Amino acid sequence: MDEGPTLSSRFTWLPLLVALLLFTGLGGLVSWQWYVLQASDRLGSEQDFELAVDDIVQRISDRMRAHEVLLRGMAGLFANSTEVSRQAASQLRQSYPDIQALGWARYLPQQQLPVFLERQRQATGTELQVFPPGIRDDYLIVTYLAPAAVPSLSVPGFAIRSEPLRRQAVEQAHDSGRALL
Repeated sequence: MDEGPTLSSRFTWLPLLVALLLFTGLGGLVSWQWYVLQASDRLGSEQDFELAVDDIVQRISDRMRAHEVLLRGMAGLFANSTEVSRQAASQLRQSYPDIQALGWARYLPQQQLPVFLERQRQATGTELQVFPPGIRDDYLIVTYLAPAAVPSLSVPGFAIRSEPLRRQAVEQAHDSGRALL
């Protein structure tokens, strides 16, 4: 005759069951804490990134505003004088040393181009060549660049309105009456 399970045999599994429940609970708690810490770390990283982006945007905006002030200053210089000297260009570059170059351009209808080129030759002693070559209804010609040693498409003689993108930018600035960057 079998007497059935005894009280001591029923309790042999109890410590294992308690240990299993304890390890499962502690494992769940550790996993939850790991998840919370990881989420907190991710949120902190996202906030740091957003602060860095905001800082970069602010610095770029400040720099663009400074350049806009420069363009407005140049517009005032042109509005108050018939000719702009290289000395004025040099002074503006000293005020804004991060600007690579400042170019001055003259708008001319086609019929005024030969007279202007002759005046430029007489004033500078060199012949200004308009490029790219071609006959246009009107011209916006870079008359000089300060400093002259900067390699760029915007060199003396370059017809700015010959390129569609530059033409659009110039027309947009002209139509709005504002300096545009």
